[in-house]
Amino acid sequence: MAIVEIERLEFGYSYSEPVLNGLDLSLTPGSAVGLLGRNGAGKTTLIQLLLGILRPAKGSVRIFGKDPVRDPVEVKRRIGSVVGGQVYPMRMSGFDLAELHRNLYPTWDLKYFNRLANAFELREEQVWAELSTGRKAQLSLACALAHHPEFLILDEPTANLDPVARRTFLSVIVEHLATHETTLIVSSHQLDDVQRLVQQVAFLDQGHIRFEADLANMAETTTLLRFSAEHGQGVLNHFEGCLKVESVEGEIQALFAKTRQELTTRIETHCPQIDAHLESLTLEEFFLKLLGTGA
Repeated sequence: MAIVEIERLEFGYSYSEPVLNGLDLSLTPGSAVGLLGRNGAGKTTLIQLLLGILRPAKGSVRIFGKDPVRDPVEVKRRIGSVVGGQVYPMRMSGFDLAELHRNLYPTWDLKYFNRLANAFELREEQVWAELSTGRKAQLSLACALAHHPEFLILDEPTANLDPVARRTFLSVIVEHLATHETTLIVSSHQLDDVQRLVQQVAFLDQGHIRFEADLANMAETTTLLRFSAEHGQGVLNHFEGCLKVESVEGEIQALFAKTRQELTTRIETHCPQIDAHLESLTLEEFFLKLLGTGA
């Protein structure tokens, strides 16, 4: 059974185009998925739908087979989250938060919370109002992990952390994932962070998941094909799995969900006349090609 099952999800704000339009996504137990997309693609909206903060206009969201809007207590007891705008009462200290979470979560582990707080060098007597944005993210992560959630949701978790704090923050998550059967979805523009935390990536564009891939072999299973524009885009009729085509400075550049060998075979069979160049891309290069200008 999938931990998360999203089917034909639609959502939009008043007087605007739909943010999400027919989105499908499934997360299996123990999977770790990076949600990637440009600003305004709908990543945070999707996170809020997962948390039950927003209600779908159409389609469905199921976590552990439950609707997070209709069954919020049952769902939220099994998830942890670090999201932007997360707030607690201004005068509540770390000690107070530990007590609050102990009452909310039957699986609350005070020993683990204290260990995480020590890793972040948090002063548990310091109140929420006195914490920097980065410190709030650290305390939120300690609270999110200390009840051993089955599903962890992170939205730009390292956005306000300095390099030292960011390294510790990521190390804590990596260690937790290595020792717990936790399913993860993380939305971040920090691609280095994503690569450290996940095994799969999903690219959100124009309201739906445009492409999904296993991160470990993505460089081998995706390829950029370049050839002179004088041959015309009709050459591409011989190929399948094209994700995007654009004309750049006299070249046709086509992004494929194919290996270099698969494309080489196609070229040799159907269009040996073109002077083709095949390139493997880094995650950042792939992101820019797929979702860049003209996407």
